[in-house]
Amino acid sequence: MISDLLARSSADAGAPALSLSAFACFEQLFDELPEIVFFIKDAQGRYVGVNQTLVGRCGLREKRELLHHRVQDLFSGKLAERFVAQDEQVLRQGVPIIDRLELHWYAR
Repeated sequence: MISDLLARSSADAGAPALSLSAFACFEQLFDELPEIVFFIKDAQGRYVGVNQTLVGRCGLREKRELLHHRVQDLFSGKLAERFVAQDEQVLRQGVPIIDRLELHWYAR
């Protein structure tokens, strides 16, 4: 699955190269941190890498259910609008998001 994601994401113009071992290492690391949401998006804002915490918080069971979707496919209303604006800031304008902690409440 990881090599498929790398092939798809590297086909996007301007996408930074990410080695298979680096991707697998990040994925493994963040799967072990249950309170941290981790993801990687391609230049079109689609999820190409996620951790299991994000999968669960989206009400899904498996990573493949989340991969290749955009935030508009998964979130609604103001939350989706805010995430789209953040994607625009990073992906289109090249402005990084630094020193921002976002707290979200998820019912268990």
